[in-house]
Amino acid sequence: MTPFLPSFPNPPVVVDHTCPDPPEGLVVQQTGIHLATDFYLPFELISLILLVSLIGAITMARQ
Repeated sequence: MTPFLPSFPNPPVVVDHTCPDPPEGLVVQQTGIHLATDFYLPFELISLILLVSLIGAITMARQ
């Protein structure tokens, strides 16, 4: 099952993990896919916490 990812002009490339040094573009693409799938929930939780703290700081500054 593949989670929803925005469509890119080029399809994802499958990389053989036995390759000692993959090209730079593939490393960036793999990192982006990893962050968009494995770390999606923690990223969203941290963004909500930061949003709430920002609203709290603005509210406290107005008083």
